[in-house]
Amino acid sequence: MSGKATLNQKERRDAILNAAVRVFSRKGFHAGTLRELAEQAQVSEALLYRHFPGKQELYQAVGEHLMQSQMGDATIQERLQQPPSTERLVTVLRLFLKNFVVRSEAALIRMVAWSLLEDGDFARALVAAVKDLLEQTLAQDLACAYSDGALRFPCECGNHALWFTDHIGFAMTLWRLPDPAITVSDCDFDEQIRLALRFCLRGMGMDETIIDRFAPLSKDQQIHG
Repeated sequence: MSGKATLNQKERRDAILNAAVRVFSRKGFHAGTLRELAEQAQVSEALLYRHFPGKQELYQAVGEHLMQSQMGDATIQERLQQPPSTERLVTVLRLFLKNFVVRSEAALIRMVAWSLLEDGDFARALVAAVKDLLEQTLAQDLACAYSDGALRFPCECGNHALWFTDHIGFAMTLWRLPDPAITVSDCDFDEQIRLALRFCLRGMGMDETIIDRFAPLSKDQQIHG
């Protein structure tokens, strides 16, 4: 008990959040109980209620905690401060894919998957967070790319490019959730991301020479391609 008393309010709240991540990512919102959440956090249910009014509020706080961790990548934030360009478009999509496939916390992806099987609220919140961060930026980059001749046709809705890339990344990430991950390609993950990026850029109408400039094939792919 003395160990628990040494935690201040923020530390205790963080401990509850971390415990909730473990429960919700394994069981989803509906199957995870407050009793189990309290046991995982090593607190009483009464203490849990002092930090969060109920399970819905705790679930929302867990989602915000995981999304801030995922969206706060310093490299992406740095790139977003640069002027709109074709290069920024390709770079941000590459970083977005890499963060999604390689760096995403398994708990975040599991919670998205559970949300899609349940009411979808967590997945909708994640979509909103990504839209706020990237959608307008990518629309500017796509307009710039078209005016520079990098796109063969105008992309009238910038969110198409973003969500097409997002869905590709999410599908790739699902195969990494088991331990060990299920291997579906002979390529390493960096090469898979490179190929996925090229696929997405083609899908939005980017000229092949521009793709080769900003997202070139590896030497092995050039040899066998």
